[in-house]
Amino acid sequence: MKKLFLSGTLHPERAMLSVRNLEHEFLGPDGKKQGRIKFNIYNNQITAFVEWENDSEDIYTLRNITKAGVELITNVVGFLKGYAYDVEITKIFDGELDLSYVFGVQIPALEERNKDRDASTVNHIYPLCFDSEGIYLRRCLGDLGMAIKHPDDTPFYCFRALESLKQHFGYTTGAATDREQWEEMTKAIGGKRDDVEPIRELAFPARHGVPKPVTDQMRKDAFFTTWDNVEKFIDYRLARTGSNFRLQPTP
Repeated sequence: MKKLFLSGTLHPERAMLSVRNLEHEFLGPDGKKQGRIKFNIYNNQITAFVEWENDSEDIYTLRNITKAGVELITNVVGFLKGYAYDVEITKIFDGELDLSYVFGVQIPALEERNKDRDASTVNHIYPLCFDSEGIYLRRCLGDLGMAIKHPDDTPFYCFRALESLKQHFGYTTGAATDREQWEEMTKAIGGKRDDVEPIRELAFPARHGVPKPVTDQMRKDAFFTTWDNVEKFIDYRLARTGSNFRLQPTP
């Protein structure tokens, strides 16, 4: 059994919170016990101890497990006091310091996928968010940010992001029904409705309050499918504005 320590911070730090020695077991995707976590928060500084029965080296999964445990507490406090906190787990290490790693803000799979992207690309996308059709892309990008921040709800936010783009075509073409809007979207950007069906199957239980486990592979698949469709949509919008810039290579 692995024994690891994690640390992090609650934001905003001006809203101080301290709780001591909270502990619970956590389950794997198969519903079986996977480990135990114990943590405390002192003046918004998080310290956690995790015993993990998994032999893998997936430190990002451990980060997500720890973040979810702390978020449960901040959600309770938010309910009681009307506060909104963000949880950031910044570091993981073992007792011998053979493992000592500081987490970045990236999703590794997405970082690798987009490694050739330049930050200046924002100058091409930003204007698309403020014309008469911009609300749909703004909401889409907002949900993608939530998909990155909340691992358990990644498919939910990914699908809602795609639904915002679908609604764009309802607005621009007059398509009234869900099916017609998806058809207009796929006609405009390519692909087919079935491409996003695996995300919908994961998103709908969450939408209706049914908890379903989301594995790292499910998360990666949802990210890649969603990012591919959003890029196609952005390229479609860029072409309509007369821009020659494209996120995806021209077929």
